[in-house]
Parts: sequence; C-alpha cells; structure tokens
Amino acid sequence: MEDLRSMETIESLVPRVSNWREAEFAWTRWSDIPHYEAWAHDHCVFCHACICDHQDRFPERKVGPDDGGHYRRAYFTERLDGAYLWVCRNCFKRMQLRMEWTVQRAQL
Repeated sequence: MEDLRSMETIESLVPRVSNWREAEFAWTRWSDIPHYEAWAHDHCVFCHACICDHQDRFPERKVGPDDGGHYRRAYFTERLDGAYLWVCRNCFKRMQLRMEWTVQRAQL
C-alpha cells in the first residue's frame, strides 16, 4: 500500500483516472457487489490498499504489520462498459474535488 501523504505530488496519478472525471461513486461494502463474488479482493486505484472481506470470511487470520490496509468498504463506481474503480476513503477525499466526483445518496 502506497502512502499518498508521503508523495510530493499526486499529479502523476491523475492520468490513471482522467477518463473518470465527474463520476458518481457509492460508499460500498466489498461484499455488496454481487457480480464480483468470485474475486477474493480488489485494490484502491491510487494507493493499492486491499478492498476485501477477508476479515469477515477468515476471522482466524490476523492482519500482520506488513499486510497494509484491508478495507471492507470503499468508494465504487462502474460504467456501462463494465469498467470500474475502487477508491479507498483517504484517496477519495484527496481526489474528490480535483476530479469533480460526486457521491450517490444512500437509498433508504
């Protein structure tokens, strides 16, 4: 996992997501994306933090100091062509204004 706070600039990361400007994200639990059930995990597009449900599925496993973050929830968006992004909370906060991202309101 890459610590964005330690980077001099995050400008080098913008090209990775330049075609995702003005995207709408949802604060999503990993296990709430049903068509990705066969996948064990994914990563934040910026810092590569693990987005997974390992802590729920494997409670006997303890996360070690070298494992980095494992997040059950992150910001998720998907386009009609099937392309998608996961962005952890910290990276989303850093990039939201620059990329003009919005957050979908929770459905009650």
